[in-house]
Amino acid sequence: MKLRSQINRILRDIQSEDEDIQTYAAMSVLRLKEVSPEEIEALLPPLRLSTSNESISVRFFSRKALNEIKIQMAKYPSFHEEYERLKAESTVSSWNMLLSNLEKEDIEAKIAILDFLRDVNDPLLPDALHSFIRNETDTFVIAEAIKVLGMIGTRDSVDFMEELLSHSDSRIRSNAVEAMAEIGGQQVMRSILPLLEDDDNRVKATVAKICSQHGEHQVVTTLETMLHSVEIWMRESATYALGYVPCSESVNLLLEAICDVNPEIQKKAIEALGKLRAKKAREYLLAIEISAASETVPVIHKALAAIASDPQEHSYFSLDKENSHTYARPGDKSGKIKSPSAKTQKVSISTPTSSSASTSMKL
Repeated sequence: MKLRSQINRILRDIQSEDEDIQTYAAMSVLRLKEVSPEEIEALLPPLRLSTSNESISVRFFSRKALNEIKIQMAKYPSFHEEYERLKAESTVSSWNMLLSNLEKEDIEAKIAILDFLRDVNDPLLPDALHSFIRNETDTFVIAEAIKVLGMIGTRDSVDFMEELLSHSDSRIRSNAVEAMAEIGGQQVMRSILPLLEDDDNRVKATVAKICSQHGEHQVVTTLETMLHSVEIWMRESATYALGYVPCSESVNLLLEAICDVNPEIQKKAIEALGKLRAKKAREYLLAIEISAASETVPVIHKALAAIASDPQEHSYFSLDKENSHTYARPGDKSGKIKSPSAKTQKVSISTPTSSSASTSMKL
């Protein structure tokens, strides 16, 4: 069978002396939707040879190309033996060689190698990555390595990453939270919940989102406590994080935060309600728009537009789906948070003319 011109071009370019041409040839294999048995036989030898090329980019994309070829080979029974051999080559031998040289590479090359390791299924790899992370100094590379651990890690990886929750870099803390949850699920909630009080908004949002996804009702209780703190930064953190917990309790607490004496917290509460697309918030936002400060009005408009695009009726956070229990505030025996609409709220919205001016309205 005659090979397609596209395959012939790849075969020619993969053997070029120009690194860029070789890299592009390997990348071209990734764009092939179908590869015939004859084309597989033609591509295997040069791609195998390219995996030991001096260039990191050629090696990386050649391995990715071989992985794509391996997927195509699985369709043909005649390639079973070759498929198993390639499968073995693309795991232990490949990642061992890549990882052993990882410390010597520049940042871009390290990221490329870590991207390749996402597809490796080898029980020895997580421990090797633990060692790499301990010795690596670049925080961006560490954060990317943690992402890989989240995909291939073990219970030992959760214990290892728990140490990183106190790392000075917020990206590393945030990625560690996500990776731990990916591996440990509900079991890691107690470890990550304290990071709701992290100094970084990205970390807080990640924790809030993950805790709510795993039905961790304590996230609402913790955020409510923070929202009632005398510390402005604590209330601000809680307001931001609530925007990532899609439930009726969050909406009620954010409507309460609109009444905060701090204008920045008011705006963050409005933004969070928009993020949640809380239908219930629409009437409140329209009411406060009348007397809102000029810099707050665009925030209200943006939130209203988000709600109008996809209004959401959020349900109460369920603790026990079988018994349909709901989260209740302390002292409330009804089983549900009382809606702010059940009473008159006194809302203070800063005006441009006077910092002490306020407007009282029934919401």
